[in-house]
Amino acid sequence: MRTDTRTFKNRVFRMVRSLGINSRRSKPLAKRIVSLFSHGAYDAHTGTFVEPLTTIGTIDLRLEILSETSHAVSIHADGEFIGSMTNAERTLVDVRPSSRQIELRDRMIDLVDRIREIRNAADRLGENEEIAIAGLLAEHDRHQTESISINPFVDVGIIDPELAMIHYEVCKDDGHRPGPYNPYGRVKSYMDRREAEFAAQAA
Repeated sequence: MRTDTRTFKNRVFRMVRSLGINSRRSKPLAKRIVSLFSHGAYDAHTGTFVEPLTTIGTIDLRLEILSETSHAVSIHADGEFIGSMTNAERTLVDVRPSSRQIELRDRMIDLVDRIREIRNAADRLGENEEIAIAGLLAEHDRHQTESISINPFVDVGIIDPELAMIHYEVCKDDGHRPGPYNPYGRVKSYMDRREAEFAAQAA
């Protein structure tokens, strides 16, 4: 595909929007990405000049949340990393939880505590206990799904408090402590990868 056409410009804008970046931030960012292909640009993140690419086969954009106040979009063409772009503020998405997400987090913590109470109170779970736990887990999952739909970029402790505690312990075992802000998506991917590694080692 040619990178100097209106079709390409519109496609890049839609791709940027699909990352969860609002329209106000997407428009100038998409324009900078298109300019990168058309004219080349200096990439401050890598310290290199990116040569213009007037024709490509595929394009892939990935939102990189480096920290609470540093976000960028990494750009890949034909499977190769081309460069990265951000805005003047270096923040592309809102990472602050809403009041509703705080409320949902507190409810999820309460639900997990109630599940623990049921399990600790019985030497062996009977049918009634199993049904009660299943209902509490379903309610927990509904709250989590709603929280993700509100803002998936908040700290993992807001969307999945239990996962946040497990992540902290795993990082501590690995010899480091997680920072004050750990986006849910990044932690989820990291923990899924670690779980797969554990499973492979046990096999």
